[in-house]
Amino acid sequence: MIKFFRKIRQGLLREGKTAQYAKYALGEIVLVVVGILIALNINNWNEATHDRNREIKYLNSLRADLTHDLINLERISNTAHRKTVFAVKIMALEPPKNQRELFILDSMLLRVSVWNTFKQRASTIDELTSSGNLSLIKNDSIKSLMLSIKQRNVFLKTIDNHIREEFDKFIYPTVAEDYEEFAFFNMQKLAENDTIVWEKSIEEQRVPVLLKKAETLLKNEVFQNGLRLAAVNFKGARINYEPMITETKKLISLIDEELKEK
Repeated sequence: MIKFFRKIRQGLLREGKTAQYAKYALGEIVLVVVGILIALNINNWNEATHDRNREIKYLNSLRADLTHDLINLERISNTAHRKTVFAVKIMALEPPKNQRELFILDSMLLRVSVWNTFKQRASTIDELTSSGNLSLIKNDSIKSLMLSIKQRNVFLKTIDNHIREEFDKFIYPTVAEDYEEFAFFNMQKLAENDTIVWEKSIEEQRVPVLLKKAETLLKNEVFQNGLRLAAVNFKGARINYEPMITETKKLISLIDEELKEK
């Protein structure tokens, strides 16, 4: 092709057609520039398409993480509410007088003291922020909410660690010292079948001993203070879970809208 254009230029020069040669040369330059611009546009289009495909991949992955987190957030928030309720109920309990009341206390203690914590599935957010690919997400609202949720999770971890420290200090030691934990669990079946069986009745000879232990536990001021702290802390945790739940739902909605446009 280049040889073809050169022959045309040389022919024009031999024939002395200088003006036509100048026009032709200018046209050739314009043609080359247009070709370069077209090539650049094609390259930019290819890069934009590649980036958009990567963005869609990240958005789908982020949506999956958020959906998983939302289920756990709502579960943990509801659990925190129940723990608050049971902690307050235990504080108001009179020492149990029979096996049924002992079972009620045991079940409430279990619900308060079993530890639950939220673990964010942050693989996509971490990859976006650590790899420098955050710029692939074009929607500023999505980026803003994503970073806000990441920061909230750091704060929630601080709350969880604080609550756990107080459990380790005020509740777990006193229960272990003054009460027989899991008194209504069938340990034999647990050992044989790895199955938790929660019996509603126990041997009669054990009841008086457990009643006395329960009375000692409920009168223990350290334990009562632990329950007060637990009630307040779990209430505070739930207050902080709710905005994260709201933001997570909003972010999922924004991602859905963005994916529809793609």
